[in-house]
Amino acid sequence: MTMEQLFAQSISRSVFPTNGINYTDSNIQVSATMGETFTQTFLTNDIIASQGFQQADSLSTLSLYLTFFLQGYYIDNHKMKAVLYNSGIGTDTTITDTVEIRIINSTPPYSVKQSIKSLLHTDGKLNCKINPMLLGGSYYISLHHRNIIETWSANPIVFNKNTYYNFSISEGN
Repeated sequence: MTMEQLFAQSISRSVFPTNGINYTDSNIQVSATMGETFTQTFLTNDIIASQGFQQADSLSTLSLYLTFFLQGYYIDNHKMKAVLYNSGIGTDTTITDTVEIRIINSTPPYSVKQSIKSLLHTDGKLNCKINPMLLGGSYYISLHHRNIIETWSANPIVFNKNTYYNFSISEGN
């Protein structure tokens, strides 16, 4: 494997606009300068890729908080085994296993909007970051793990800045 050195242009983050707008609230930041071309920002988990002269200082992500238990790993009293630790993988005794979370369109053809792998804790809690472009949308949440049948939320969930869903109780939503 050979290593190559790459050089990139360094541009100051300041813009001298003749006209423009900056809007910020608790969920989103939008900034535009007159004459600036439209650019797109792509977000995957914690990686942000964007182009253009004027870049946002930060792009806030949405947080998804889930509660669920894997039947084969369940001990009792809302606790699961520390499967990874017991298998000699890692040193954290509060982690059960890795689970894939899929965010799915609420209408046919039910395409996957985002897929995230995250750690499920022994108390049944899992927290992950969601693409901010999903804010305000209504989506199903789907759980995938090697030891369970694929499980979906009962109904589509509206995604807010902080979205909570508990699979361990019958919420009906």
